[in-house]
Amino acid sequence: VQTCALPIFSVLPESCIFITAMGYGGYAPGANSRMEGPRSDLEQVLRSLPLDKADETLEIMEKLTRNVVSTPAEEKFRKIKLTNKKINDTVTAVPGAVPVLREMGWVDSSSDGEPVLVLPAGVRLEFQETVVKLIEAKDFYKKEHEKERRQKHREERDASDQIGRASCRERV
Repeated sequence: VQTCALPIFSVLPESCIFITAMGYGGYAPGANSRMEGPRSDLEQVLRSLPLDKADETLEIMEKLTRNVVSTPAEEKFRKIKLTNKKINDTVTAVPGAVPVLREMGWVDSSSDGEPVLVLPAGVRLEFQETVVKLIEAKDFYKKEHEKERRQKHREERDASDQIGRASCRERV
């Protein structure tokens, strides 16, 4: 087989084989895109937590979830007392946090007259579907915190620029 490198508008010999590319680097357009696909219900509720409470809430949720994933038969890990001080401060009192746990499969119940969330015996939390999603949500909020910090910095810079301009005009 003979390959040819000829100008586009010349007469081509029949023995030449031409290979066409599908875009940059041989990848189909969009194959290496950073566009996200649709989010699952769990991802949507994870991203609905308040920014100021998200880090601590996701940290405790990750601990609770890792405990269940690592030892699924252990009953003490399959029950969350919502009145526990730490749980109350980081989960119960945070808007949107309890719905995240419900989306994972936890159900409302009571134990000794106190509200609890229980993970039914038939529900098995998978590492990829729960812990990884929690880690991804933590990364999302980390980026959101950084965006907020940059925005505040820009606003402060712009405000000081305005003050500086105003003082320069007064001197003139």
